[in-house]
Amino acid sequence: MTLKSKLTFFLFCFSSLLFSQQSRLSCNGFKFEQYSGAWPAKIWDCRVRYYHYTLNNWNKLHTKDTATVNKIKQQIFTRAGKEFHDQLELVDLIVSRQTPKCNNIKYTFRYVFKIDSTFRYRFSLDYDKEGNLIGDNAFPSINKNPGFYKLSSVCPSIDSLVNDTSFTNFYNKFKNDLRFAITKVQLDYDKESSSFVYKIYGITMYEGDFRNGGGMGWWNGKLIIINAQTGRKIRTENYKEYKYTVFR
Repeated sequence: MTLKSKLTFFLFCFSSLLFSQQSRLSCNGFKFEQYSGAWPAKIWDCRVRYYHYTLNNWNKLHTKDTATVNKIKQQIFTRAGKEFHDQLELVDLIVSRQTPKCNNIKYTFRYVFKIDSTFRYRFSLDYDKEGNLIGDNAFPSINKNPGFYKLSSVCPSIDSLVNDTSFTNFYNKFKNDLRFAITKVQLDYDKESSSFVYKIYGITMYEGDFRNGGGMGWWNGKLIIINAQTGRKIRTENYKEYKYTVFR
């Protein structure tokens, strides 16, 4: 890897770290971690050659890519609608050497949807060399679901968990204040319901034996998925983490 490639890779990693940092959500004086997640890194995982463009060097985009990039941008605008599109920030464009092992991804557009000072939704859209979408869209079509981006507060949904037995039964030891059972809240797009959702993550708990003052294995938790427009619960999911924790 050349020095230039190493510096580019470092900047990408640093950028991803910054964009995956957490902020705080405040509900009735109680603060929760708002998790935005890290950028998907399909291209970097494949270790292919790529070029990185932002607003600062957009004019350096190769002329052979211009027509396809403009075509893709128009597709995104048409799907999003002007009002939602105006709220999107195009963070960067990654143009890579298309290979079958990378699912023939040629162009990766990375956007941020800023709702307020707390919540932001980060997503990537991948396309092949002809400008065809690879994978799923990251948001609904404005034509099929007008106003899908006008979201309600997540705080009432957090308060309503006191009446949700799928949550309260699992976190019974937090029955005096269930807010302490919540580890983070995330805004995401749910393909099953074609809507933006709030994902409320309960903390994971270890169900194995503690040895030598620590626990290694699967830690289980509950994930509540809420329609971000209506505030109605969509479903409860189980999730787990594999980790080692030392108890002192």
